[in-house]
Amino acid sequence: MPKARSILFFLFSLALLFFDFYSDGLHAAGQYFWDDHQITLESFIIGRMVKSGHDGIFSAGGLTGLAGPDAIPPDIEHQNYRFQTQAYLNSLPFQTYSIYKSQNGAQGMLYSALNAILPFSPTDKLSIFHAIASLLSALVLAWISYWFYREFGAITGAVVLLSTALSQWLVVFAHSLWWSTWAFYFPMAVLMYYLARRQRGAKHPLLKFGALVFAVILVKCSFNGFEYITTALIMMTVPLAYICVREKESLRSFLTSVLTAALASFLAVLTSATLLCIQIATVEGSLLSGVNQILFSLLRRSYGNPQDFSPDYTASLTANPIDVVATYLRGIYLDLDQYFRVPSDFITNYFLQFRYLYLILIFAFAAALLIYLVRRTPNEVQRRSLALAAATGFSLLAPLSWLFIFKAHSYIHTFMNNIVWQMPFTIYGFAVCGLVLQTLLTSNRKTGESDFHRRAQTNPQDGV
Repeated sequence: MPKARSILFFLFSLALLFFDFYSDGLHAAGQYFWDDHQITLESFIIGRMVKSGHDGIFSAGGLTGLAGPDAIPPDIEHQNYRFQTQAYLNSLPFQTYSIYKSQNGAQGMLYSALNAILPFSPTDKLSIFHAIASLLSALVLAWISYWFYREFGAITGAVVLLSTALSQWLVVFAHSLWWSTWAFYFPMAVLMYYLARRQRGAKHPLLKFGALVFAVILVKCSFNGFEYITTALIMMTVPLAYICVREKESLRSFLTSVLTAALASFLAVLTSATLLCIQIATVEGSLLSGVNQILFSLLRRSYGNPQDFSPDYTASLTANPIDVVATYLRGIYLDLDQYFRVPSDFITNYFLQFRYLYLILIFAFAAALLIYLVRRTPNEVQRRSLALAAATGFSLLAPLSWLFIFKAHSYIHTFMNNIVWQMPFTIYGFAVCGLVLQTLLTSNRKTGESDFHRRAQTNPQDGV
């Protein structure tokens, strides 16, 4: 029966998240946000399918891009990017193709291959592709929710699942053909289960561990490039922090694992960057052009010299990173005004809009309360609870890394970069809240135990 409940939880999680991601089923994003978010970037995928349909999947290095109806190169800063959808739906001819040089574009090649073999109309195929993007994201995030369910219990897993479904940023990103949102979370999800299956006290072979990290990071880079790369890399190590505290491993052991992951990640990123340079060279004729493009993008998004760039970038390159972070602390995780319309702007702005600063304070309070509540529980329960609280604090480094290191990018892209808070800080934070709720609800029972308590005592090896 417990195994059946676990399977049902996973299947329910998958169904709920797919329904939510594919259609904004819980209305977390709202119609306007849902319809208009990031349609310009999605044009690069549609443009790639237009190019692939005419010249082959690996033409122009397989890179995503924009097809143009005339000799003027298309640009997402102008309305001519809308030609992509018209050309795709109506098989229109094009004269130019402007490549996007900052990622390998595996998602564009994948959809191009599917576009070539599926026997449906272009309109139907676009719906299928959005369903695939939503399903892959739902699968990985359901997998993560299931890990919390198995590690801590039903209430904690349910809170993680519901909070994931109600994140307006996850909803709009998970649906997008461009973002391949699943790839951000894939490395962390794989390490969660890899570490969970390790016997207590056993050391993982560093070569095997490094090879695994190399593979999952290469997948991430292939499908959504170097977008939010520091966030994704730190996110991947959060399970290491959890296991380190849960198993009372030494700091040396933790640092060895982190350094191994860092080296493997560097090699994966270097491999992806080398491949990108080769892809760009097939179009522009020089590997150096690819190297220059990567360096240009890196400096433009972080701390480059303003004099080396267009005046349009001066404000972002000279911005104070503290001010940038403050802007994102005011970002909205969920706007309850979508559900409860009230006439007062004050109530809407300060009580119905769950901002990330509020969540940080709530999670900190919940972590402190959790540590207090489990002080007299069995040792294994204490260790898991403390490990979850510690991992949540550690996970805050993941979003902050992008906001600080790539502050120029964050200064400009306030319409999208709030997604980094979900990688994976809010997921772990809501897990802490769920475990507090679970502990409070079970404290008055005759046994005083929850599924989490029983599992921790009867199966202390792991929770999965």
